[in-house]
Amino acid sequence: MAFVIKVKKKDVEIKFNYRLNFKANKKLGTKNENGESQNDGAGILFVQVLEKEDDALINLIKLVDDKLSENEILDAVDGYVATLVEDGLGEEEAYDQVFEDLKE
Repeated sequence: MAFVIKVKKKDVEIKFNYRLNFKANKKLGTKNENGESQNDGAGILFVQVLEKEDDALINLIKLVDDKLSENEILDAVDGYVATLVEDGLGEEEAYDQVFEDLKE
């Protein structure tokens, strides 16, 4: 299952697959004292989603399309939340629902 969010009138599809795992490990992973990757970026991203950290959404979308700016991504998240609010959720519930949708 994929998570889809509209950014700049374009659907960005986030699929949790090998490609995303590889990119997460490469771009988000920590380095040891020798500067070598610890290949833990996917784990860091997973914890960010579980902990409902704002960086999780930005990191995920940037991993899929690194040409998008932070402001474009924030606008997309605002739009996603606004749609959930229009569907009857309160703003806090809508924000929580974003992370529930990611977990699915």
